Amino acid sequence: ADWDPAPYLASAIPIAVSIVGVNFMHEVGHRIAAFVRKVKLGPTFFVPNLQIGSFGGITPLQSLLKNRSDLWDVAAAGPIAGIAASAALLIIGLTESHPGSLPQELLVPVPTQLFQGSLLLGSLTRFALGSDAMARPDVLISPFVIAGWCGMITNALNLLPVGSLDGGRMMQAAFGMQALSLSAFFTYVGLGLGLLGSSLSLPFGLYVLICQRSAEKYIQDNVSPVAGSKQTATAVAVLTAILVLVPMAPEVAQSVGVGPAPNLFM
Repeated sequence: ADWDPAPYLASAIPIAVSIVGVNFMHEVGHRIAAFVRKVKLGPTFFVPNLQIGSFGGITPLQSLLKNRSDLWDVAAAGPIAGIAASAALLIIGLTESHPGSLPQELLVPVPTQLFQGSLLLGSLTRFALGSDAMARPDVLISPFVIAGWCGMITNALNLLPVGSLDGGRMMQAAFGMQALSLSAFFTYVGLGLGLLGSSLSLPFGLYVLICQRSAEKYIQDNVSPVAGSKQTATAVAVLTAILVLVPMAPEVAQSVGVGPAPNLFM
């Protein structure tokens, strides 16, 4: 009878609204680029996930693309918008997580071991919050850190170079079908072995196999290459996605200072 749901709602509502907002911004990015390039998009179907809120959305292309450059622009615009929104939430959240920035009842206790789930994001969090905070078993963080983290993971998953994911479309546009086939093989291996996304790897891999495995076929000029800058941006995007999705090895987490030191006498 004494249970008060208010503290849980105070943290859960900002997380839920922010995750929806990140997915919305991602799709707005696609729509704006499609409008500029005169590409017709079908309705977006969001794919829910209990761990991070959503695997993103399935947005089919419903018109013939003029060239590979148009495909790249439409594909890249979503992750650019989604990552920008996620990064803003992460920065705001990490700023609010410093002692004295927010009332303690508005912060969320999170096991520091969870930050070992991403090599890049865990390292950035350790840099922002300091070694003392990250050496404890639990750390108090703003709900926006959780929302930004989930948004980053969702966008990184969608940047994997396979099928008709954003990363797959970018790889196909930038380097062609052979490169996409090769990158898709290694992506499936990484997902199958749990090297990309940890516990998310198998459900996301199944989702891609069922819904997103086919490359785009309807491109009028599928020969003319895209600009070198788009090839470079594709390589950087895929590398960044891998760094976000690869978990920290225990030795790396120990050396960086993410999570409590193991008790050797237990």
